[in-house]
This record gives sequence, C-alpha cells and structure tokens, in this order.
Amino acid sequence: MTREEELLHLNNIATEIDEINSYTESMTYEDFTGSEDARLAVHRSLKNLGQAAEMLRSEDDWQKRYPDLDLDVLAQLQNATFEAPLELDQHGIWGIVSQDLQRIKESVYVTQEKLERLEEEDNDLKGFD
Repeated sequence: MTREEELLHLNNIATEIDEINSYTESMTYEDFTGSEDARLAVHRSLKNLGQAAEMLRSEDDWQKRYPDLDLDVLAQLQNATFEAPLELDQHGIWGIVSQDLQRIKESVYVTQEKLERLEEEDNDLKGFD
C-alpha cells in the first residue's frame, strides 16, 4: 500500500468521525436512543470507519510503524452488529461516540502528520537523485 493510499484510509476514518459528530453533537444518550435515523447513520459510519481501519491493518507492519492508532479495535467496528432488536442497549455505542471518537481522531491526525512528513522527506530525497 502506498503512503497516498494510507493517507486516504486515514482521511476516511477522520471523515466518518466528523459525520458521526455532525449527527450527535447536541444529543444526549436519550436523544440518541430515541432517534432511529441518528442511530442508523452512526452505525453506518462506524462500519465504514472499521473497514478503513481494516484496510490499514492488512499491512504487515503498519501497527508497529504507527502505534498511536489502535487499528485492531477500530477494525472490529466493521463486524459489530447494530440491528435494532439485537442492540437494545446502546450504551457501548454511545460511549464510543461521546468519549472515544475525539481521541481517535487526534490519533488519526498524529499518524497523518507522520505519514506526510515521510512523504515530504521522500520527495526531498528524490530531488537529490
């Protein structure tokens, strides 16, 4: 996977987090559980986020090179079941939304900055060829 592809997947994770925040920014847990539209949108975005993380995780040494972002946990979101009858208690999802996403997004930005610096260094080295 190229750095450009890695940056694209990281951007997809950040975009899904922004989407989730746009749906839930002024919501309480009760608002969230009472809005099927918001729950479905959040669940869809979490699955997409998990898929992007899985793409990154498929690289053998990615987690070692960029330990700031725990891809194992994020990738599991793509496999989560969000069916309304099966997921009566939304506390786990709400915990991710209300407590974890901002920290995850900050980790995404840290990782993006590292990748962009490496890209710049590579470009600088190409100039010496």
